[in-house]
Amino acid sequence: HCSFKKACKLFKGASWIVFYLIGISILCYIGNNPDGHNLISFENAIITTAIFSLLIFVYGAYISYDREILPNTASNDGNIRDNATVHGVH
Repeated sequence: HCSFKKACKLFKGASWIVFYLIGISILCYIGNNPDGHNLISFENAIITTAIFSLLIFVYGAYISYDREILPNTASNDGNIRDNATVHGVH
């Protein structure tokens, strides 16, 4: 049984691909290509693509993080070892 709310979460988690494809398409268009749209050099295109990809990766990781799966396990004193032991992690 797949509810509408669950489907929306799945599509939200996959939304990074839309932004990535649009961004890569723009970079290809303005980059060094045979059509003559050489608005940025090859070196700058590589750097821009790397930075853009990193930003999309961070966005995708953030948007896909399901806050309902991982409960807030922080203790009052912030002792991570105690929390790991309580939840069976050694």
